[in-house]
Amino acid sequence: MNISDWLRKHSLAVECCLIFASCVYVYLANDRTITTHDSVPNTLLAFNWLFNHQLNFDNFRGNYFTNNVVWFFTESPNGHLTSAYPIGIAILTFPFYVIFAGIRWIQHLTHDSFLQNTLYSFNIQSAIFEPDRLDFEKLAGTLITSIAVVFFYLATRLKFNQTVCVILTFTYAFATQNWVTNSQSMLQHTGANLAVCSILLCLLKANRTHGKARRFLLLTAGIFCGFLPGIRPTDAVFSTAAIIYAIVAYRRDCIFLLLGLPSALLSISWNLYYFGSLLGGYGSFTGLYNFSIEQFTQASLGLLFSPARGLFTFSPVLLFMFPGVRQVFKSRTKQDEQLLLCLTSAGVMLFINYCFFSVWWASWTYGNRFLADALPVFCLLVGYALADIIDRGAKIRRRINYSLVCFFVFLLFSTFVQCVGAFTVEFLKPDWNGIPAEIDANAEVGVGRLWWLHDSPIERSARLVFRGITGLPKTSDSYFKGLDGKIERVQILNQPFDGNTLLGAPGNTIPVQLDLRNTGVSDWLGYDTGIQGGSIAVQAQFYDQNSQVAERGRVFIPGVTHPNHYVRATGFIVLPDNYGTYRLVLNLAKGDTSSGQIKERYELPVRIDVKQQVFAQTFSKIRVPKEIAAGKTAKLFTIVQSDSNFPWHSALRAEQNKIKHPVNFSYRWLSENGEVIEGEMVPIPWMLLHRKDWTFGVFNQAGINTTIKAPDRPGTCILRLSMFQEGVGWFDDRGGRPEDIPMTITAR
Repeated sequence: MNISDWLRKHSLAVECCLIFASCVYVYLANDRTITTHDSVPNTLLAFNWLFNHQLNFDNFRGNYFTNNVVWFFTESPNGHLTSAYPIGIAILTFPFYVIFAGIRWIQHLTHDSFLQNTLYSFNIQSAIFEPDRLDFEKLAGTLITSIAVVFFYLATRLKFNQTVCVILTFTYAFATQNWVTNSQSMLQHTGANLAVCSILLCLLKANRTHGKARRFLLLTAGIFCGFLPGIRPTDAVFSTAAIIYAIVAYRRDCIFLLLGLPSALLSISWNLYYFGSLLGGYGSFTGLYNFSIEQFTQASLGLLFSPARGLFTFSPVLLFMFPGVRQVFKSRTKQDEQLLLCLTSAGVMLFINYCFFSVWWASWTYGNRFLADALPVFCLLVGYALADIIDRGAKIRRRINYSLVCFFVFLLFSTFVQCVGAFTVEFLKPDWNGIPAEIDANAEVGVGRLWWLHDSPIERSARLVFRGITGLPKTSDSYFKGLDGKIERVQILNQPFDGNTLLGAPGNTIPVQLDLRNTGVSDWLGYDTGIQGGSIAVQAQFYDQNSQVAERGRVFIPGVTHPNHYVRATGFIVLPDNYGTYRLVLNLAKGDTSSGQIKERYELPVRIDVKQQVFAQTFSKIRVPKEIAAGKTAKLFTIVQSDSNFPWHSALRAEQNKIKHPVNFSYRWLSENGEVIEGEMVPIPWMLLHRKDWTFGVFNQAGINTTIKAPDRPGTCILRLSMFQEGVGWFDDRGGRPEDIPMTITAR
């Protein structure tokens, strides 16, 4: 058999290999890694089990991850540090991580043998491992997404001709969030797409087979249906739709799909063991839904058409799924189309769910991340429309098929949007989600930017790419020498300010508004101009009485400000963490350096005062025995939430960053005779941060696992839970509401 015959015989396998290799090459072409922390537990779970033989993350307490705000780990009621997110994606990618671990082991073994050293253990808790973690995450995301694309192609081969299949697969791979999000990290959406594609492929093939082959396909579909809620709980709608379809379409054979569902037991067991609930760590996230007409209206329009997050803004080619739905509905008596209608209904339910989600824009991201899980279904619907357009064009025999031209224009734009995002988002500064202000801040310069037509993420990314290709404008030495300016006016928003001295709580984030005038001979190029290494910002520095300086924020200047013109900039500044008197110095600087350019600086006295602090605290999900023997100890678990206007620094972070007043958890016993017995101080696991202008409070709570010691004398008393700031005092003595729990102290 010659090569041509072999290729013809195995043409489908060759096509799949080419598609897989092409996807891997393109997805890795940006040579960057995304530093999202949502995926940290899932990227470490396999390594932690293989190298440290642990399925919990107790060995990560106090490491570099917990030196700042943490939301991806959580203290569970059973006393272990665990993942706050579902672990389904870690289960799905476990085979890849076994290979990655083997590669690292061989590298270390070879290296150590060459140096004649002993093989040392892999310290995955160290910051030294972080580059490897990110590289492996990127590779895992790329491989999983590439496999999903191959499965999608195989599914389309069952429905459409070769031309439609190739165009449709290209659309799914490179004109949607698969390129810019799913393939670049190991987020839940990455695994969800593979699971949905697998279910779709198995059920479409099951419609064309009988006997053992169909039963095997149904079993495989059932396994992925079980995995899906453990990857992302909201995607249970797709599993439910597939199960309903299987029961109706296959009758008795549906039992084989149901036999695959126990794959869900891995995630269910994890959630029950660590949290005692099916929701797992998500059970502690409260207030994320808002069931109002206003919320639904804003979120529904935003999810579809927002300049910053709209599904059809970033992938307008998906608009063709609407005529695709019409084509599917016309053929609703056929098995394949009934399956598509079931999964489309699931996609609609997913959309409605996020219409009531308070953070419908999915925080820091590029494009519409929440609806990415429905992409296999949406793209298959586009295939029906595309096939119909090609068929009608062939029948009419026009010289130009305008519908097809429109499709390719939309496809080209969608691909361009994903391309510029893949090569710029979160990799190069300035990042749209954080500059000029954090997207999650509930203000015009925060959430309001989701609707700005000017300076959308697409425009910002396109400018970055254009500047990178052309090298314009040139930021020469003469350009920087020609920079100068004057701050004409400073406004402190929502903060006590008498015009002379700024008063504030330690670490408080304050919004400021600046009016500036360009007094130099060079233009000011703002954050939205796409300039690398030459954008202009106002740098905020605080000097203490010893003239020690620390930068605490930047206020970014928009647009292009010509010489002798005025501009207004709005942003946030973070006050110092320690009490005392400071000088706030505002100075013009290049956006990526600390070198000041302004000749006339603006200075403002600042006083950080305990009187400006709000000592607000909330305790929930408390687990403690109602009776304790005198002098004995008992376990206590609670979730503590900060509602204060200042950061709660952990003792470890305070020590490392020279912060003088960390916050601890503690308790007191209040006896019937008025006696007060204080318990031991328990450091909080990481810094907790609450901001009134944030749209959600994921960063302001943490679980506390500790033991309490009962008084030595039996009786009835009150167990009072409260936070304590070192050098300041108990929160409840300063207005914070404590949690009082009636307790009975029994005789030994």
